[in-house]
Amino acid sequence: MTAEPLTYQATRYHSQIRNFLQNLNTVWDKPCLFDLTQRHLDTPCLIVGSGPSLQDTLPDIVSRQSMMLIICAPSALRPLLKANITPDYVVGVEFRDQSRCFSELPDLPHTQGIFSLLCHPSHFAAPISTVFWAGDGRLPLLRSLPCRHSDVPVPGGGTVTALALLAAYVMGSRQLLFVGQDMAYRDGQKYVAGHGGVHR
Repeated sequence: MTAEPLTYQATRYHSQIRNFLQNLNTVWDKPCLFDLTQRHLDTPCLIVGSGPSLQDTLPDIVSRQSMMLIICAPSALRPLLKANITPDYVVGVEFRDQSRCFSELPDLPHTQGIFSLLCHPSHFAAPISTVFWAGDGRLPLLRSLPCRHSDVPVPGGGTVTALALLAAYVMGSRQLLFVGQDMAYRDGQKYVAGHGGVHR
């Protein structure tokens, strides 16, 4: 694994600080992730990424969606909705603009958001019902951010899966299933068709 170029690291860190300062104006009166403590106690949870294998699992998710909590990445939102699957939560940590994931979508009154304070402000403008903010261990200031309802530490890592795992744990789910969490390309594809997210 090669190290990221310093210019990219500097750009990312600068963007995260800028996002944090902008997001503070948006979230100061909104609930935080830990307000969801035990809300879905013992409910099985499906964590959905946007890897190309997601396409193969959509029919199974359709038939079982009423039996589980569904948490997805922003880039998995559009493929899920196209398959008539409404996720319960969409979780975001991306520091770059993700508005393409949410553009031209209908209002989603049954989907809530859990977004890192470092993510791009476009997340907080998504057409979803309620937004919960989450601290983020990537910024030292946020590692010591007080949590009103839990002793669970805010993890670093900066991936949407890490935040989804934390969210599922906080909400009381202990049976976790993962789909679309591809660790390799498949047929030259990195993402499921129609994901609408940021290409890396």
